[in-house]
Amino acid sequence: MENIKKKKFQKKERQLENLENLVENHTRTQRHLEQYSHIGNHENKENARKIQEIREEQIQDLESKLKDEDKGLVAVIDVNNLKLVNDNFGHTSGDVLIIKIAEIMKKYLGPLGKCYRIGGDEFVFISTASRHEECYKAIDKMNAYFVAYNKTEKRPYKIEYAVGTALVNKNNTFQEAFDKADGEKVQVKIYY
Repeated sequence: MENIKKKKFQKKERQLENLENLVENHTRTQRHLEQYSHIGNHENKENARKIQEIREEQIQDLESKLKDEDKGLVAVIDVNNLKLVNDNFGHTSGDVLIIKIAEIMKKYLGPLGKCYRIGGDEFVFISTASRHEECYKAIDKMNAYFVAYNKTEKRPYKIEYAVGTALVNKNNTFQEAFDKADGEKVQVKIYY
């Protein structure tokens, strides 16, 4: 019985890893299309779009194979005031801010799933839902770390961010969960 549970867990982990890899490739291709849409010839752009479509189909296919009650947790994290930091203290300070958030995300969330930078000031974290309570606790610890860090660190700006989370389960897709987490993050940012 123990061996069957172990195999099921390993299968879930492999499926999640495949989904994470597809999401990472999807966001990388999407950013590439956005960043370089003004250069290159039409054929290169069409090839990039076809690759993007294939990755989206792969994500949908993988999602359909994940049939468990709770498939995963997604958190969208957006850095507050990055533009202000860049404009007032220079892009080096903005880079330090991004790197510090990435380091702390990796420290607290990394053991529970995968962290990705998906935009200039935006990150996403993906984990198995069987660990979602641990993830919420890790996010709380990360928040507490930055509260203490901002009090002790001698910088002219604070490192702050907005977080939204959502579960991926049999009643939704990864994209729906991502959109929900992103919407929650936007609501947090509005009240910031």
